[in-house]
Amino acid sequence: MSSMTSTTDLATTPSPEAAFLDEMQQKARKWIISGAAATVIGALVLAANFGEVGVVLGCTGVGSGLFFVWFGFAWLQLLPKAHAALIMPPTDVGLATGRKMGVWKRSTFAELWPKDSVHPPSLAQFSETMHWAKPRYLTVDKVPAKVYGYPIAGATVVASCPDGVVVGRIKRSHLS
Repeated sequence: MSSMTSTTDLATTPSPEAAFLDEMQQKARKWIISGAAATVIGALVLAANFGEVGVVLGCTGVGSGLFFVWFGFAWLQLLPKAHAALIMPPTDVGLATGRKMGVWKRSTFAELWPKDSVHPPSLAQFSETMHWAKPRYLTVDKVPAKVYGYPIAGATVVASCPDGVVVGRIKRSHLS
């Protein structure tokens, strides 16, 4: 048996970006299923009338379940746009990602910068709530990257660097 890979195997191997989109789709579906289950269980706890504790647990189950269902569907709506962006020719940019820590808020950020530029303004900023990174807490500072799609406000793009991949909706852009 040969350890060599045939050209047909290479053609069917998805890019890291496409593989990440497939992973996101699986997670979004799990969120929808888990959220639906939590909503049903929460409603059953509310209907069973377990007193004040039951009301708190039931409302928490219904509320968080509906949130996860909504979040899963929101991601499923972005995935076709991200796949379409992968078909577009990539543009060389700089990518900066990290975590913002505040007293009341912790979030992640991702920004695209002009290639070889370290001075503001950035080209575009990803939405804080509608972007995913792999690894989850990818932290890079203006590293060379490729962006698939045109990073204008509201567009969904895929950015890839040697350290990871970021997929999401552009919140602000200096291009539009």
